[in-house]
Amino acid sequence: MSQKQIIVQEAVHYYFLKSKDFNNEGDSPTITLFCRLSRETTYTNILHTYSKTDTFWVDIDEVKYDEAPEKVKELPDQISRYVISEAVFKELYKISLSRPKELYYITPYFIQKL
Repeated sequence: MSQKQIIVQEAVHYYFLKSKDFNNEGDSPTITLFCRLSRETTYTNILHTYSKTDTFWVDIDEVKYDEAPEKVKELPDQISRYVISEAVFKELYKISLSRPKELYYITPYFIQKL
């Protein structure tokens, strides 16, 4: 007789990632900006724990340094990943639909910075 495996959803985490990188290769220096909103769901069964990541929104933008606005140049060169609440995630997602470039400049209310 075969036994059915029971899969249990353990946790759901929401993430906001943003990064800025200055690239000085070639003739024209560039700035690369990247943002992503994602949800990670963790499941377990009797033998394993696994997770599934869903990306709800992603944006990448590369601008020539000479043409970049001052507020872009002033952003720190770093990768920031935040664990955020579902409510904050939903608000950031709304912003991504109407004013996506604004997400490069904000620091969300976060649960944890990774």
